[in-house]
Amino acid sequence: MVAMTMRALTVGLVLLAALADSAGAHSLGYYALVGAVPVAAVAALLAFGDVLDGTAATTIDRGQAVLAALALPFLLVATAVRAPHLAGGEVPTLGVTAMAISLTLLATQALLTGLAFLPGLRLSPRGR
Repeated sequence: MVAMTMRALTVGLVLLAALADSAGAHSLGYYALVGAVPVAAVAALLAFGDVLDGTAATTIDRGQAVLAALALPFLLVATAVRAPHLAGGEVPTLGVTAMAISLTLLATQALLTGLAFLPGLRLSPRGR
């Protein structure tokens, strides 16, 4: 439950950053990403912990952990490249691209979560 809340909060903050950038409020976008980084890190650590302790028994759960781990560095890059340009009021292309990639990974994570609720779909590990 906590992991899902952290994932939802991460998505909300990254979407807020994207909307703020599109509205020209680049400072708000930067600070939303600054907030998203530790939340995404906690979500990734929780997902990885579930894999290590065996709680993440299905393929979807393991995919969640991989996607969370992949999204975090892109969020970090998106945040880091904005800091020097904050006063200038423009977002570097690398920052926009990294944020778009992280949003794509987070959307894929949401899709996997939705797949888990489809009736009859069982993606269990081999041997079970």
